[in-house]
Amino acid sequence: MREVSGKDIIAQDKDIEIERLKTTCFNLNNKAAIAEDLRQENEMLKKRLAENERARNNLESENNSLRSDLSQALEAKTAMSKDLD
Repeated sequence: MREVSGKDIIAQDKDIEIERLKTTCFNLNNKAAIAEDLRQENEMLKKRLAENERARNNLESENNSLRSDLSQALEAKTAMSKDLD
């Protein structure tokens, strides 16, 4: 059997620490990639929400316009009915 010298122990400790740092770096890179994906998804969802809000506002405006037209048509019909009586 071979005796392990102080230099060998230091070299082993360095190798272990290098592997730990590689693993930590790999994990941090994965977390950063996930965070970036989530950020991009969040931006996409914000854009979709804004588009949906614009569409909702347009529909609400169109609905109000149609209500006004219907109200005016109903008033005109009522006035014509009164004129006929």
